[in-house]
Amino acid sequence: MRTSSIESPVFILGCGRSGTTILGNLLAQHPSVTYLHEHRPLWTSAYPETDIWSERAITRRGKLAFTESDVNPRKTRALRKLFALELQKSRRPILVEKLPINNFRLPFIRGMFPDCRFIHIWRNGLEVARSIETMSLQGRWFRPDQYRWNMLAEYAQSMPETAPVPALCQSSYEKGVVGMARQHAGGYVIPWAPATRQLARGVLLRICGRPTRDKRAAYRLSSSHSRTDGA
Repeated sequence: MRTSSIESPVFILGCGRSGTTILGNLLAQHPSVTYLHEHRPLWTSAYPETDIWSERAITRRGKLAFTESDVNPRKTRALRKLFALELQKSRRPILVEKLPINNFRLPFIRGMFPDCRFIHIWRNGLEVARSIETMSLQGRWFRPDQYRWNMLAEYAQSMPETAPVPALCQSSYEKGVVGMARQHAGGYVIPWAPATRQLARGVLLRICGRPTRDKRAAYRLSSSHSRTDGA
């Protein structure tokens, strides 16, 4: 595989605490998937201005939202090469990345990777808020004195309109992680693999318990292929 080659990368999108990590971990079990879990250094190495997390974010003038006007050909070549190197190291040809901050950078990503695909997972907003509250009380969430918090607050106040996103798959957290795995590893984004099915069953039982009879249809794994809503 050439180090400059990266084709049709897949980006997982969704609010924090909405199931992006579970979905990413499931897809990572597929033998063809190279999974990058919030690998921010790859982005900041090529585009330092994408940094809103580290102590260098202020000096790098990091910002939250990016558009196609922020695409730089030289930096994009560097980023594509870094992604391709990850594929070369793993010897798995499909790159899947989970980085929630990319929710604010879809036109930017599309400009760099015109053939990319997005998987969007959503969860009931009240459940997300409760989960974030729990994390905050444990000191494991953003604080108002942090640079990234200020970036998020400014963005929320501006409330820009969101344009439709092409090549978008959507999944509901409430439908169950098994359904997510079946949809996205079922032939539309990633070819199905038995290992993903087995892990999905285990994760579902671990986080949700054994489904009641009326819920089994929603959680059941099968080898049938289906496209997600919005495809």
